[in-house]
Amino acid sequence: MNGHNHAGNYAFQNGIHFVNLKGMVETENENAFSVISFTNETIEIEGFGREESQSLSIKK
Repeated sequence: MNGHNHAGNYAFQNGIHFVNLKGMVETENENAFSVISFTNETIEIEGFGREESQSLSIKK
């Protein structure tokens, strides 16, 4: 997880998820934030506003 990229971004490389959350300054009347939780198999990103929800698989 990284700070933010105003447009957001995601990449998967060498078995590693790289997630940049969206910046909150891009829109005047809409927010962008997430609640992130972990299971033994996934990283769950519940997005709100402009932030998209994602379920990322954790491979052992």
